[in-house]
Amino acid sequence: MSKHYSKANNKKNNKNLKISSSMRKTAFVIAIIILVLGTGNIFKAFEKEEIEKQNQEIYKYTDSFSSNYKVNLSKNDYITDADIPNNKQYVSDLISDVNLNLKYNYDSTQESEVTYDYKIDVIVKGSYTKDKEVLELINKVVNLKTENQKKANSKDVKIDENVIVDYKQYHDLIKNFKQNLGMSIDSKLYVVLTVNTQTEINGQIINNQYISNFNISLGEKVALVDGKLNDTKSGTSSKQSENETQTVVVVPRLVFGIILIAISVIIAYFTVNKTKIFHSVDNRFKKELSNLLKRCQDRVAMVEDDAIDGITNTIKVFDIDELIKLSDELFTPILCIVSEEEEKAIFYILKDNIKYIYQYPSYKFADDGNDYFKI
Repeated sequence: MSKHYSKANNKKNNKNLKISSSMRKTAFVIAIIILVLGTGNIFKAFEKEEIEKQNQEIYKYTDSFSSNYKVNLSKNDYITDADIPNNKQYVSDLISDVNLNLKYNYDSTQESEVTYDYKIDVIVKGSYTKDKEVLELINKVVNLKTENQKKANSKDVKIDENVIVDYKQYHDLIKNFKQNLGMSIDSKLYVVLTVNTQTEINGQIINNQYISNFNISLGEKVALVDGKLNDTKSGTSSKQSENETQTVVVVPRLVFGIILIAISVIIAYFTVNKTKIFHSVDNRFKKELSNLLKRCQDRVAMVEDDAIDGITNTIKVFDIDELIKLSDELFTPILCIVSEEEEKAIFYILKDNIKYIYQYPSYKFADDGNDYFKI
């Protein structure tokens, strides 16, 4: 005869929580909803972010200019020196010419071939002010030197020129204009170095022009020097980068999604492995079993296995009271095996190689008379 109720199965069944079918379905639905929410949060955690176009500097260059000069005097009875250096006071009528040294240097952050040209001009400008409005009357340009296109490495574009400006000629021109026309005008003599450079960086043509700023007054008693003898200017070239799309991970959302998925897995696992469906029949079985055990009082002993497989004489009993009466008459306990899974209980008495059996609910013997109860 086979075993009816194992210890392992008993422990397993005791641990399982019995819930209704609807509650079990609800638990599965909740697990699926949480799983969907968690998966959605994980997908949303990987956001695509578009980077706006930005100006990217690809080239930077610097124009450096420096100059110094010496004022040469005409022979006179007042000043014995033949020339006067920078930053002194000069009597205009005693100046013969001005000797200028002009230096220019082009530098860049990236070496490239540079095409450049330059010129040095003397510009005489005279203006008349009427009713607070400045009217330009004289604009005379004289070229002292011109260099056409030259090529050099951007690190080697250097200009070093000495020019002599005939100051007396232009000073007398303005004096005569004032005397002959009887007009008072403001006039200056400009010595201008103009440098044009061109280079190509990453397929982009970069043009640059530098113009120096040096001037000296004309037609006045005292010649005043003005402008920048030393100057530095920088320029940059940039291009607009294309819009880029990159994936950004939103860590809180990613963590939240993982937590939701973990919760859904726990709910599903617990529902499958730690619960069983509660039936109303099961409830009735327990109540009736409890009543039977109370009727047996202290005569009953619960067992886990049918340990008398060798007994062949079996007598079925159809009423628990009859089994209780036999127990009293034979002075032997009632043994009880319970299977909660199959909702069956076996009450039996062993005496003189005879088994007296009562089964709840009622049972039928197999043809061989042994297979009355299987788990």
